[in-house]
Amino acid sequence: MSNRLKKLQRHQRKFISKQKENNMVTRKAFTYECEDCGKRFRMWLQKGLEEPGENHKPVPFVIQCKCGGMATHVDWSNDIELNHDLPILDHMNYFAFKVNQDCGMAVLR
Repeated sequence: MSNRLKKLQRHQRKFISKQKENNMVTRKAFTYECEDCGKRFRMWLQKGLEEPGENHKPVPFVIQCKCGGMATHVDWSNDIELNHDLPILDHMNYFAFKVNQDCGMAVLR
């Protein structure tokens, strides 16, 4: 294995570890579709959102798309639910868990 590849793998492991430390992990994703531009995109849910229990925090059914239109949660039967934590990476759209908010906040990337 080349030194360059080893360095890249070390950087990736370090980055993933940092994301987990910051609680930037997910286990769920929903699909949204914009009513204006028609684009479909996945929204990952930061851990702690849409989980059962006393401190349940939902995510919005409708959010603003990057184009300015309104996007709604579609294909509910194809929602993703993983059995393990997945780091939320820089390219992923997600709902952020904010302690001072009643629901998840959309972050579109």
